[in-house]
Amino acid sequence: MHNAPFDSSFINNEFSKTNIDKRLEDICEITDSLTLARKKHPGQRNSLDALCSRYEVNASSRELHGPS
Repeated sequence: MHNAPFDSSFINNEFSKTNIDKRLEDICEITDSLTLARKKHPGQRNSLDALCSRYEVNASSRELHGPS
């Protein structure tokens, strides 16, 4: 997950609407690719697009602000 706190908050909100008494963090381990990228590439852009470019990942079919 990239920028996990942001995405997790939406998922946890949906859980609460369905009376699921859990948080995402309670049922799975979350790895935040943004946190990892910031540690590996401090001071650089670490958006998904920047990482795809840096690591030569074809992101041509990726929707804006959507998963690839």
